[in-house]
Amino acid sequence: MSVSIAVGQFSCLISNPCTYDNLMTYGYYYPHYDRTKYIQCGIWDFAAQLSLCSELLCQPAGTIYDQPTGVCYYVGQRKCFLPGYLCVTITVPEN
Repeated sequence: MSVSIAVGQFSCLISNPCTYDNLMTYGYYYPHYDRTKYIQCGIWDFAAQLSLCSELLCQPAGTIYDQPTGVCYYVGQRKCFLPGYLCVTITVPEN
């Protein structure tokens, strides 16, 4: 099975984003090529600059990962960035 991964999408096995430099620059969460999943990185050994890569499934079922907020949402769900103050309905693209 061949998997095509777009720029800015990742997989622990194919295009692991969990390098030490990325963690120090961009953080610990990355979009997976399967939008129902996301990648969480962790540092295993600071001195040796070794990191861990975990592929996690969005919960609840039917949600997709949104990289700008780092949260899994239903497509078209209303997002509140500051509850009761700044809420907008954002349509998350399905592809």
